[in-house]
Amino acid sequence: MRKEKGSGLINILNRVKWPISIGVVAFIINLLNLPNNTLKLLLYKINLICVAVVFAHFLRKELYPYLDIEKLLVQNKRNELPDAIKFLGASILIAGLMFAVIWGITSGL
Repeated sequence: MRKEKGSGLINILNRVKWPISIGVVAFIINLLNLPNNTLKLLLYKINLICVAVVFAHFLRKELYPYLDIEKLLVQNKRNELPDAIKFLGASILIAGLMFAVIWGITSGL
């Protein structure tokens, strides 16, 4: 049987575990005394992108709690064209939100 998705903190952290892990590793490496300023800047930008991904995920969950891509994929098998359009719209909305947050945070806005 399949487990139901919850909205608890553990489940949310499990969904964003890779961006958090990459961000923490980049932050730890950036704390070391690296002689190359370009490498420090690159690690800093990677850290910012990871923070932006996590922030955008939480923002999307708060703004659109009813938007579930997995549910749209399951419905897509029943009624093809209308549900495919809903899925495409939801995907574009999520991609736009992620892009805006990542671009805003990394450019310093």
